[in-house]
Amino acid sequence: MEGSTWQEIRLKGDNKEYLLQDLQCGTKYYCYIVAFNSAGRGNNSETISVKTDGNAPIAPDKRFLLSLNYTTLLVNLNSWHNGGCPIRFFVIQYKANGQQDWTLVSNNIIPEQQNITVMDLIPGTWYSLLMTARNDAGSTDAEYVFATMTPTGEYPPRPSEVSDVGGSFYRHLLITVPVVSSAVVLIVVLCVVCLITRRRTTVRRTLSTDVTESNDPVKPESMPLSSTYETGQEPAYFPAPYAASRVPGYNRESCVHPGMGNQQNMGTFGSSRSGYTYDIPYPPRKVGLNYLQIKLKIQKYIQICM
Repeated sequence: MEGSTWQEIRLKGDNKEYLLQDLQCGTKYYCYIVAFNSAGRGNNSETISVKTDGNAPIAPDKRFLLSLNYTTLLVNLNSWHNGGCPIRFFVIQYKANGQQDWTLVSNNIIPEQQNITVMDLIPGTWYSLLMTARNDAGSTDAEYVFATMTPTGEYPPRPSEVSDVGGSFYRHLLITVPVVSSAVVLIVVLCVVCLITRRRTTVRRTLSTDVTESNDPVKPESMPLSSTYETGQEPAYFPAPYAASRVPGYNRESCVHPGMGNQQNMGTFGSSRSGYTYDIPYPPRKVGLNYLQIKLKIQKYIQICM
């Protein structure tokens, strides 16, 4: 048996079987066999475990166990199921609602008593009853809540129904405040993430636009080099970087293209139009092959005029 010392039983060698008797109900046992002969003691056999039939007591429903009136409680012991093993004894304790200590009725109530009466209870009061039943297979604890009737024959309201509203309010706060706080923190985090993502997207778009504009080749028509006037005037500025200031005394009309005679004055870059000055309305930007071609034409035209 678990928790006990080994017991030895000597058997004759010609025995084929042996019946163990006087075992406890619902109890687990261990056993092994050792053989002896003229040469001496043999090895122990494998240890096996067996359990006798039976279980711990089974607690009944409160309706079948308790009967009460204003000040008296009657406990029906026969309502307990023994689980297949005879119940050895009962232990009964009780206390009023709100008390910490249990009041012991008895710790050795035999089943033969059948009924136990608990007296001197307070009318209209809630109580707790703690009952323990023990047999060879083990013990079972069961707690029951009951109330004595008021002098008018009614039962008092349950303790949970008369609890203060403030306590209920604070219990709700203990649940609501953490939930609301978590929701607010989550919303703030999401807003910050969205704001950072939006700013990064805007910066990337701006950088992408700047890079695209700097890499686009400048078309001639997108870079006006002069302004048209009805009457001739002196050139305002030469395009950078070839001239940093105006050339004094220079007159466009005095420069005549060879072979053209005095029929027509040369305009900008050999054009037949006149009255163009090399005004640059926008800051110079990075240009490609077109700008180099323009540079060569300007240099050629200046050499001819000189």
